[in-house]
Amino acid sequence: MAEQIIFLTASGVRARYQIGNTTLWRWSNGAANNNFPAPLKMGNRKRWRLADLEAWEQSLEAANYSDQQAAVA
Repeated sequence: MAEQIIFLTASGVRARYQIGNTTLWRWSNGAANNNFPAPLKMGNRKRWRLADLEAWEQSLEAANYSDQQAAVA
């Protein structure tokens, strides 16, 4: 059985991270330089794969953990 792919709208992404339109725009356009996943274009709309967002979250957690370990050493 194929795994279901879940997509989030811009409003779904904003709600997930409790951010506004401007922040989502900056993240999506690389202005924040945080490797935020690029949206997929579906017609004239943008959607984000939930799996991509979760992977991005995990990368932030890993980077934060590495920074903490470096500070302790």
